[in-house]
Amino acid sequence: MHSDCNAILAYPLKSKTAAAHLEAVKLLHTSLNNKGVHPKLHMMDNECSELVKDYIKNALKIDLLLVPPHLHRTNAAEKSIDIFKNHFITGLATVDPSFPLHLWCRLLPLATTTLNLMRPSRINPKLSAYELLNGIFDYNKTPLAPPGCNVIVHENRDQRGTWDPHGVPGWYLGSSNDHYRCHRVYIPKTKSECIAKTVRFPP
Repeated sequence: MHSDCNAILAYPLKSKTAAAHLEAVKLLHTSLNNKGVHPKLHMMDNECSELVKDYIKNALKIDLLLVPPHLHRTNAAEKSIDIFKNHFITGLATVDPSFPLHLWCRLLPLATTTLNLMRPSRINPKLSAYELLNGIFDYNKTPLAPPGCNVIVHENRDQRGTWDPHGVPGWYLGSSNDHYRCHRVYIPKTKSECIAKTVRFPP
């Protein structure tokens, strides 16, 4: 969680190893720095690995504070984790019954976007946490839909055979922020994620 803008950011970990934790910390700080945000204090759980501590204090030159053992309530990030878990579980409860749950990690960008759009910024409560961190959210450019719903993706002529159907079934993962009015969709047929322009959302 970034305290000033009140934004909650989430990254999936491949494992609970120190190396995986360090990779997530690097991604988080790179993302914040690219948005012009430069944290000066990092508060973490006392079980933080020495690898991560060393990176934060020596490589990033950021002050590090560890919360006392068994007193998680003193760490504001613990409450943020609880808020995000509840939001994410709510999203998982609305996915299509046939949605493959091994794709849960691909729903994280959509979950963080929708959550931060609802959270007011601490610096300016008239702005959302998302807006303070990323700028104005354009619903026309990046439309949103419920996570994990079943969709039909239109295939162009050069992508399909002469007698093939014009659409293939897929699973909605979220909007593609780098494309205009496009969606990220997982296609079971190819077992891969694609950027889709024309998508039909069956009722």
